[in-house]
Amino acid sequence: MKYLFPLLLLVLHGCQPKKALPIYEDKVVVMIDGRVDSIVSKLSDFNLVDQKGELVNDLTIKGKITVVDFFFTSCPTICPKMKMELLRVHEAYHLDKNFRILSFTIDPKRDTVERLNVYSQKLGIKTNDTWHFVTGNKDTIYSLAERFMIQAAEDEDAPGGFVHNGKFVLFDQKGRIRGYYDGTKEEKVTQLIEDIAQLQEEK
Repeated sequence: MKYLFPLLLLVLHGCQPKKALPIYEDKVVVMIDGRVDSIVSKLSDFNLVDQKGELVNDLTIKGKITVVDFFFTSCPTICPKMKMELLRVHEAYHLDKNFRILSFTIDPKRDTVERLNVYSQKLGIKTNDTWHFVTGNKDTIYSLAERFMIQAAEDEDAPGGFVHNGKFVLFDQKGRIRGYYDGTKEEKVTQLIEDIAQLQEEK
């Protein structure tokens, strides 16, 4: 009998609904010549291309849960770890038509469509439209990184010539940021995988 009450508490705790994921500010003010030009969603207003040479923009991820990261193919430090962790996310959801991954290169000069295609193939990406390795206009890519509060900058003294952090950013179906995750840590990416499942259940 003395074990029954703790067991009951454990069962009741497991039945409690999960705490909703936070909703970060999803709008950004665009300034031109010192004045407000427009207010747009953080995950909008871009036209880039992926490893297949196909257009990637806000319509690509409209209504879809999306994970975003920034990297470059010649990165000698955290990128290989990040991509192996992101591969776990891809493997968990690559069959979901309402899920996307956008990996933006911060070295678009060298990371051409062809180079990104080879890179994705070496990772063993399955043949589908889930994971887009994105290149294109440098200013657009760096503007997106700034919107998402991701560090990304050229630095000739840094390994590979660039500095950036290893964050993964989770967006919900409405284009709102719902979480940040350290893409170099397995337990944080496991949490990301679980949080994606939670977003799928949101109404």
